[in-house]
Amino acid sequence: YSLKLKGDLENAVTNLRAYIDQWPDDENVPEARYLLAVTLRELKRPQEAFVTTLELLRAEQSRTASDPKRWAYWQRRTGNQLANDFFESGNTLNAHAIYTGLVDLSTELSWRLPLTYQIGLCYERLGIVDRARTSYQTIIDATGATPPAELAEINRMAAWRIKHLSWRDDINKQVTSFFENSTGKQPVQPAASTLPPAVGQAKTSGGAAPTPTTAPTDVTPNSVATKAPVDAHSVAPKNQEQKSTPTATAAAGAKTASTP
Repeated sequence: YSLKLKGDLENAVTNLRAYIDQWPDDENVPEARYLLAVTLRELKRPQEAFVTTLELLRAEQSRTASDPKRWAYWQRRTGNQLANDFFESGNTLNAHAIYTGLVDLSTELSWRLPLTYQIGLCYERLGIVDRARTSYQTIIDATGATPPAELAEINRMAAWRIKHLSWRDDINKQVTSFFENSTGKQPVQPAASTLPPAVGQAKTSGGAAPTPTTAPTDVTPNSVATKAPVDAHSVAPKNQEQKSTPTATAAAGAKTASTP
């Protein structure tokens, strides 16, 4: 950790990996994995940071059971920060894999639904519209006709995205019809991306609605508390369509928060 503070990131990575390998059951291993992931990200080694994050999310139950609150805190913090960072930088596949891994860390709707929304945004960006629509419909189904106050915003945002997808489908159909009538040929449609197997995929159902007039802002799961793990997370809107903001509250170089 001191090497990281001094800016010696390469040696910090070496020492963190040696520590994790030598004392895999130590109580500070979850924090060490967090530091390793963010340090690798700083070094522009995103794939290694991604693998380190998934290793933390998939930690053996025998290890997490010894101190579940500590592990949950660092799993959420690491996953949130890295997933949002990948999404912002355009690495949608990695962001999707981490978001789907984060979903299974809690059964609380206030934790799961913002993540489901982010998964839907990933599907949209990848061109997998049906899965995006079912992700948003899952949110609407889970929150009900009269969602509680803390889930009302995520419900509204999911409903808007379904309307947007339906509007986009209608526009595409009109363009296709116009093109066929003008040229006798069909326009070339962009191919949807193919996702690799992902961890913890949410179960969803489909739905659609009429066109919207204004766009809501996007959301990411709120950051975990810097002093203790939390089990419920409220929804915080963002400012631009299809853009999430990293939610970890501590900067990579700052001293990390105390664990439970």
